[in-house]
Amino acid sequence: NFLITYRVYGLDFEDCREGCIEEDAGRLFSYIITYLPAFTSYKMRFAKQIIDILGKEMDLDSERVAWEIGKELKAIGVRRNMEIPEGIVKSALTY
Repeated sequence: NFLITYRVYGLDFEDCREGCIEEDAGRLFSYIITYLPAFTSYKMRFAKQIIDILGKEMDLDSERVAWEIGKELKAIGVRRNMEIPEGIVKSALTY
């Protein structure tokens, strides 16, 4: 759960574990854009804004975030038997 105005006020990840913040950002982005209806323009813009905010506040490695998004989208595709559009990571990050 998170509350967003001009700042991110909190993230509540239910499955906390050790790892890098870029992995968490990639997972968050991927979940936002794949909940139904998936890949809408609104969700793509919203997820990009979240990543931009987190990137500025936490000095994220943007290449690592993009890699983590790709990894998570593949996993989501398998778990949900969902087709992930080709090039979605690149297009989402340039919104």
